[in-house]
Parts: sequence; structure tokens; C-alpha cells
Amino acid sequence: MSRELCLFIGPPDPVMTLNNILQRQGRTSALLWKESWVGPAHDPTWTVTAFIDRVEYGYGVCARKMDARQEAARKVIFLPGSSSSKVG
Repeated sequence: MSRELCLFIGPPDPVMTLNNILQRQGRTSALLWKESWVGPAHDPTWTVTAFIDRVEYGYGVCARKMDARQEAARKVIFLPGSSSSKVG
């Protein structure tokens, strides 16, 4: 697995943005995260997957767990064919 620098384009905090979108829709309990890592404990590679209503919407892979979560949230927010005001 290659190690990549995780750079984010979009809202400053995609996780908060995604939570706010779902809160406006009355669906805060719909969001679940699955987190896993591979590699040595001192240098893990994290994979975080975002599920909405038990459907996978996006994932991120980064050296830091929070960066992987931010990447997953960014992918959910910017799904092709959707707007940032509507998820799912």
C-alpha cells in the first residue's frame, strides 16, 4: 500500500460540514464510521469509511485517523450528482 500525503480541498472541516448537513435533515443518527488500520503500530495506515443509513458513501486512507475521516467526509459531501446541501 502506498503512503500518500493527504491534502484536502473543500470545506475546512468536512466532518463538521457533513454532520451539519445531516443535522439539518434530521438524520444525525444515520452516520456511522468504520475505522481500521494496517501496518506497524508506530506507523499505521488508517482507512475510515463513512456509512449513511448503512450504505457506504465514501472512504479515506491516510497516515492519521482524523485525516482519513476528513477525506471520507469530503468524498461524501462532493459525491458526483449531489450538492453539499443534500446527502443520501
